[in-house]
Amino acid sequence: MRSRGEDAEHRETARPRDLATHADQIEQNRTAWQSRPLLRDIYAGFHRRIAAAIPEGDGAVIELGSGIGSFPDAVLTDVLVSQWLDVACSAYRLPFRNGAARAVVLFDVFHHLARPAAALRECARVLKPGGRVIIFDVYVSVTSFLVYQLHPERVRWRAPIDLSPEPPERDDYYAAQGNATRLFFRGSDPSTGRGILHAPWRGLTPVKAEAFSAWHYLLSGGFSKPGLYPRRALPLLRWIDEHLPARLFGGRCLVVLEKR
Repeated sequence: MRSRGEDAEHRETARPRDLATHADQIEQNRTAWQSRPLLRDIYAGFHRRIAAAIPEGDGAVIELGSGIGSFPDAVLTDVLVSQWLDVACSAYRLPFRNGAARAVVLFDVFHHLARPAAALRECARVLKPGGRVIIFDVYVSVTSFLVYQLHPERVRWRAPIDLSPEPPERDDYYAAQGNATRLFFRGSDPSTGRGILHAPWRGLTPVKAEAFSAWHYLLSGGFSKPGLYPRRALPLLRWIDEHLPARLFGGRCLVVLEKR
């Protein structure tokens, strides 16, 4: 049963957002992307992690919530129509036939899913046997929690997560940055944990759940804040991140679910 405070927090996270404002934000992000080579270098590293998890073979690679459309060699989708995207659609209602894809990529999308089980169920439908859902998202550790709590998209560590297998009636704006950590890592070792699978997405089996430090991203300023280090320092910060324990310093995670 939800407490009164939990209900209030749920209503706040499920509040609709004006689509024109969302479109303006995407355009601002595209401008930042073009003007910040450090940001492009960082995302290239993230994209390599994702690409390594994509299985070979026939079938499309579909990215959900593509935003500025930076992920290479994929069918790019989002809820808004944009000239650089391929398909406008909801993550809960994909316009692809059964078994059409070998991979579905969710880059910073999972924490925007008000009903993650329903979205993953739809992803499983469009995947061929052996296909994968690849989730790259926020990981909340002891230290990164302090950073993410300052972000407009709050962590929502104690907010209820709706695991209904049915899609919502509307795609209202939702954000809870702690959801991937809570569902796939809580109670397990972040470097090896297999996560938690609930019945609504039983058709997907976890094959990888890895958290890692990403201070080279958090200190870069992202798309909107001033960077705190020069581009030439990126290799050093990446090296430092590789040697920091995820439980204390993790900031990102990669979760791979496979359709058997």
